[in-house]
Amino acid sequence: QQLLTSRDVAAVLGVSLRTVERMIPDEEITPVRLRGWSVRFRMEDVREVVRNGVRKWGRNAALAENPKEAA
Repeated sequence: QQLLTSRDVAAVLGVSLRTVERMIPDEEITPVRLRGWSVRFRMEDVREVVRNGVRKWGRNAALAENPKEAA
């Protein structure tokens, strides 16, 4: 199970880091909370966000196979 950072998710979705941070309390994406403030996201959850086309920003979101290359 691949875990992504907030920056990785932003790159995959083509949005800003702040948008990813807003998605958490809006329950548009579910984080995996690690120690302290650290959060990660499951790749499958990110794919689900892309498939569902979140109304606020995701209509044209494209999922990169390698999130590190999407940056």
